[in-house]
Amino acid sequence: FRMTPERKAELQELLFTEKQVPEFAAAVDHISREDGCKVYFADGSWVICRFSGTEPLLRMAAEAETKEKADGYIDTWKRFLSL
Repeated sequence: FRMTPERKAELQELLFTEKQVPEFAAAVDHISREDGCKVYFADGSWVICRFSGTEPLLRMAAEAETKEKADGYIDTWKRFLSL
């Protein structure tokens, strides 16, 4: 998702200073903010949103037992961040 500098700053504040994340349907095991904001779930799946270091982009990726579940995690992030 393409970001303006202002929108990037707003989302960085939300994710890394306020440490907010959406409510996911799956049980969250832990959250890492080392390389973006990565949410690990109890079943071993995960979702990450991270800002590109070279482009004005926010990237998202997820891994789960099904494509539908992974897509659902990304959709939850998109709704939460109003993307």
